[in-house]
Amino acid sequence: MCIRDSFSDRIKGYLPPGKGRDHLYHILNALYNVKPDPVEPDYAGAVQFLRSKIKKRSLVCFFTDLIDPGASGDLLTHLSSLKPEHLPVCLTLRDPAVLALAGQAADDSPSFYEKGIAEHVLAERERALTALRSRGAIAVDVAPEELTAATINQYLEIKARGRL
Repeated sequence: MCIRDSFSDRIKGYLPPGKGRDHLYHILNALYNVKPDPVEPDYAGAVQFLRSKIKKRSLVCFFTDLIDPGASGDLLTHLSSLKPEHLPVCLTLRDPAVLALAGQAADDSPSFYEKGIAEHVLAERERALTALRSRGAIAVDVAPEELTAATINQYLEIKARGRL
């Protein structure tokens, strides 16, 4: 069973559960047309919508980012509220530019501040990921090029451990 639901500050799309290769193609086709919105996501509305549509235990994957503590707090609250009825998974993408800035040598004032800000962003991100895990969600943080493999591997691990 697979549901594709995209949202930002509102629900933008929904594809009911289905099986098989044809359904996978419907999902891929629908996702191809999803565009990002520069707005705060409405996690409460998305979780409420999800609860209205899915009645049996499901794996719920959020593909999102942890940009700031406020947005991360909303995600933490609403994603963890899916437990124990569902198994929440949060998949986030590491920003290579932030990692590069955090790893750079600071040899002048601008690079010192850039490095400090990047390290702060990474520390906040790690705190949010740790909080998600401590509340029972699975949190996966990967480089963009690793997302597909990490998603599939996480799913296979969940199935192998009988967590659904």
